[in-house]
Amino acid sequence: MNSLSHIITLLSVITLLTGCEGYRQAVRNFGQSAGAVTTQDLNHYEAWQNVIYKHGGHTAKQIEVIPGSGFTRLIIHEVRPGEDGLASNLLKLAAEDPNRYGPTDVRTELRH
Repeated sequence: MNSLSHIITLLSVITLLTGCEGYRQAVRNFGQSAGAVTTQDLNHYEAWQNVIYKHGGHTAKQIEVIPGSGFTRLIIHEVRPGEDGLASNLLKLAAEDPNRYGPTDVRTELRH
């Protein structure tokens, strides 16, 4: 009888933990549908900042990185000579490592 109560307790704990993860995912999905920026969105935003500003040598004046709900928006304001394919290169980078960069919207809005 004692081992049966241990098995029931173990199954209850497993069910509770599984249910909690499902609940957390449901809350995340609801937050994104309501327009909330999640921790994962901010991680993608920081990854883009690192690759564009620190490693790419661009400034926020040249390429703007904006966190969004479920995606990161990159707005290219200035293009250096020889960087005509910058937008497609950024999209290619996002496709190569979707876990790091997440869904990405790239726009070109050149300043005159």
